Amino acid sequence: MRLASSAASLITALLLAPPLAAQADTTVALRFGWATGTSARVEVEKVRVRRTAARVDSIRSRFAHTWKVEAHPEGRRVAWADFAWVEVPDLPGGDGFLRNVTQAIHVLPAYIVKPDGALARVEDLAQARTLLGAMFTRVIAANMRDTPPGALEVLEQVTPDRVLEALAQQEWEAQVGMWVGVEVTPGEEITGTVQEPSPLNPALAIPTRLAFAMGKRVPCTPGAAEARCVEMRLTSSPEPEPFRRALVDAVTQMGATAGQAEAAARDAVKETRVDAVVEPATLRPHRVTVVQTLRLVEPTPGGGAPRPVSQVDRKTYSYTWDK
Repeated sequence: MRLASSAASLITALLLAPPLAAQADTTVALRFGWATGTSARVEVEKVRVRRTAARVDSIRSRFAHTWKVEAHPEGRRVAWADFAWVEVPDLPGGDGFLRNVTQAIHVLPAYIVKPDGALARVEDLAQARTLLGAMFTRVIAANMRDTPPGALEVLEQVTPDRVLEALAQQEWEAQVGMWVGVEVTPGEEITGTVQEPSPLNPALAIPTRLAFAMGKRVPCTPGAAEARCVEMRLTSSPEPEPFRRALVDAVTQMGATAGQAEAAARDAVKETRVDAVVEPATLRPHRVTVVQTLRLVEPTPGGGAPRPVSQVDRKTYSYTWDK
């Protein structure tokens, strides 16, 4: 099971439990209701901060695209269009690399969504896989001096359809699908465990702890008088030992020795938090922030002493709906 569907199923099952029935007057029901023909301009900011004992590096990019909601025999088709850079990241590979990124985002898989908002499948995978493969190859070529043996092969492995599909699914679930069908009382927190696929091997499931809660009612947009939206929060972290084993395998595949891989994974920690402001009557998101924190010990190129690394990735989405 992938994290997206299993987490959503767990949340729905727990939140629809009988004790909530007596609290119907305070329960908030989240239901999907995206109308065909509507669209949203989505602005995305991505920030990565990477810290070691010697230095702090950061990179930031901002771009925008349009979500278009189309009719589909299975429910809705949500397609990407009109990509534009707002702030271009300073990355290796020059303009050619950025053109590849732009093209790849243009053909990211479209979502086929069931009438209730659950993701049925994704489309347009083959072209996205080809372009992303070219993008990764350009980055590796620009940094081959510092790249451990085997890294290119590992990166090429993340472009098959099953991996791109898993990434697209995670995007949909973080922004919309995680909240489909939920009924919950504001302030209540629910916890549980689900199976999350490994990023490098979606077929490998890692037990992951979840905590889910709804906050207060808030305006959907800054300055709005009416509080029509609700705050949603989800935190997750993998069980330490299964996560450590998966990380050892991944680092070993990238050319590290067994000792380096074990050192990298010994005290590794991964934490994810999703905060969202959504319309409960339609599940249209207005703001979503996903923060992922990773701490581990990284093998040093050339066989030097391993170095502790902390990396925080923050992705923020802001939506402007046309109607």
